[in-house]
Amino acid sequence: MLYPGATPDTQAYLYKCMCQPTLTHGLECMSSTAIQMRRLESVQGRFIKQIL
Repeated sequence: MLYPGATPDTQAYLYKCMCQPTLTHGLECMSSTAIQMRRLESVQGRFIKQIL
């Protein structure tokens, strides 16, 4: 996913530092529907599965 040769620990760290903030930036400023929140959780779940 992020870096194919990196260990899962390194990829998880990079996800927490780079991907997650990008995905959640500005969420508190906008009104989100339940469907949009489920989509966000789905994307995050796919990233985590690819890391592991």
